[in-house]
Parts: sequence; C-alpha cells; structure tokens
Amino acid sequence: MRDLVVFLFFLSILPLALSNSFVAFLLWTWAGLVAINSYLYGFMTAIPMVQVFAVITLALVMIPSMRVGMVYRSSGVVIIFLLILIHGLFSATFAYSGLPHNWIIYTNMVKTILLCMFMPLFITNRHRINIYVMLVAGAVCFHGLLDGLKFIASGGGHNAYGIPKFGDNNHYALVLLMAVPLLLYVFRYANAKFVRLAALGAFFLTFFAVLATDSRGALLTLFAMGLWLILMSKRKIMGLVIAAVLVTLTMQFAPDDWFNRMDTIKTADEDRSFMGRITAWKRASAIALENPVLGGGYH
Repeated sequence: MRDLVVFLFFLSILPLALSNSFVAFLLWTWAGLVAINSYLYGFMTAIPMVQVFAVITLALVMIPSMRVGMVYRSSGVVIIFLLILIHGLFSATFAYSGLPHNWIIYTNMVKTILLCMFMPLFITNRHRINIYVMLVAGAVCFHGLLDGLKFIASGGGHNAYGIPKFGDNNHYALVLLMAVPLLLYVFRYANAKFVRLAALGAFFLTFFAVLATDSRGALLTLFAMGLWLILMSKRKIMGLVIAAVLVTLTMQFAPDDWFNRMDTIKTADEDRSFMGRITAWKRASAIALENPVLGGGYH
C-alpha cells in the first residue's frame, strides 16, 4: 500500500518536473535528501527517483525554451569542483586494495558535486534561495520528524539510527544538526505564520531526533551550536529562553540510559568507542603521511 501511494505521488509530480527545469532541479534535490525509497519495501524500491529527476533536469537544460530564470556565470567554484573530481578519480584509481566501497563512495561524490555545479544556474535570486532553503530543511527534517515523534511516543525509549544513506547514528545526527540553522532561518524570515510555526515544530522534533541518536558528539555539537547562535543573535534573551526550554524538555523526556551514556564523556579515555576513534585517526594520519597527495582511497 505504501509503495502504491508513493507511486501515485511520483506520477503526480512527474509532469511538474517536465514543465520547468527549476522545478525539476528542486525535485532532484528533494528526492536525494528525502530518500523515500529507504522507507519502501515493494516495487517502488527499484525506481531511482533521484536519477529520474536528475536526467529530466539535464535534458531540460539542453532545451533553450526551458532555461527561463537560469543565469550562466563563470565561477571559480566550478573549477574547484572539477579539480576535486579529478583528484578523487586518481585517489580512487590508486587506492589501497581491498576497499569494496571505494568506487561506490566516489560515484556518490560525483553525483553530489554534479548537483552542486548546477545549483548556481538555478538559485539566482533571494526568492529562489528561500525556496531552496525551505526545500532542503523540509526534506532533511522529514527524517527528524519521524524519529522525533517516535522518541516522544516511546517516552524517550526510541533509538534513531537513520537511513543507510546517512551512515551510522553519528552521521545521521550530523545531517539533522546541519538542517537546524535552516529551520531557524525559515522561522525568522518566513512571512506566513503557519510556515513559521511549522519550522518551529520541526525544530523541536528534530532536536528530539538528535537526542534519540544517542550520539555524544551530537550533544557536544548542540552545545556549541546553541552557544554560537545565542552569541550571534540580535535576540539573545529569546535564544536563552529557547535553550532553557530545550534543556527542560531533555530532562523531561530523555531516559536514564541516555544520561548514563552522555555521562561517559567524562571518562572518554576509558571508552572503547572513543578509543576506537583515536585509533582510526592515527591510522588515517599514517595513511596521509605515506600518501600525502592521493591518500589511500575512499573508505
């Protein structure tokens, strides 16, 4: 049933993508971030929606009549992207043997950079910037909304691991945290009241989703981000109030297991997980010293 609903939704938005290159680009971005296939189990898992919208975007860009609103500018950023792709190609080619994810990760990076290289063509004014920010925030926080609601419904017992595309719980928390400033931007500047309220609600649920990841790094990032936002804000009193509300909600909903895990930050040198990171950092440093130009390959 879920696959059928998504399939009907896909058919309904396909004409929108075909009608306008900017809309196709937006759907390309949305499909990549929301990764709806990760929540499906039937025939729709075989339909690569990201690739479909990407191909439509590339095809429409080739049609002069579909380039409305597009602005071509020469940019040094594009050159940097190309250099990264070339460097990555050599790094993947001369990688250490026995890296099964080497070419998979490089291919994913190529797809991401291709999307970013098209971004300056479409995001050409403040109105489009706002649309894009709302789309990115909404697509990423779709996952946060689900896990945030589960965290509340379970009384803090839900553990959020995210979808395979985002990696482990720490990577997932990082993705959610990167969307938080975008939500605050929407809350601050949106004209429609319901949009501001939606952004505020998504912010709190995403906060709960971050707690549900049980990531200690995410907790430290929350403190650092909160401090920075308060210091840089013109409304410091409101920032302090929101911070106090978040601390209160954490004390109310987070279970004892969560506090016990966060408390291990004090004894990081005795924690196997943290010491494993230290070992990984040392190994990565050794690889970088041995191969200072190309490294050892991806993953």
